[in-house]
Amino acid sequence: MAFSHGRRAFFLPSPTYWVAVTTELIVFGVISIALGGGLLYAGRHLYPRLDLTREALSTVRLLTAVIAGVLLLMGMGLVAVGLVT
Repeated sequence: MAFSHGRRAFFLPSPTYWVAVTTELIVFGVISIALGGGLLYAGRHLYPRLDLTREALSTVRLLTAVIAGVLLLMGMGLVAVGLVT
């Protein structure tokens, strides 16, 4: 389906295109949530084995928490956008 506005024609994607995009958003969101959760799980079991000073260990834990938090929030956002659209 095409709409002309001035000299340019705009083509609207088919409904199946929207379903594919929505599915991809949800899948990438779930993958991001799984990676964030997996990072937290792996860090929790890996930290006791590291031979680091107290300050270095707290820095590593903070960085892991920030990265995992970004992954989890991004994943939840992608899933929410995928479900709404």
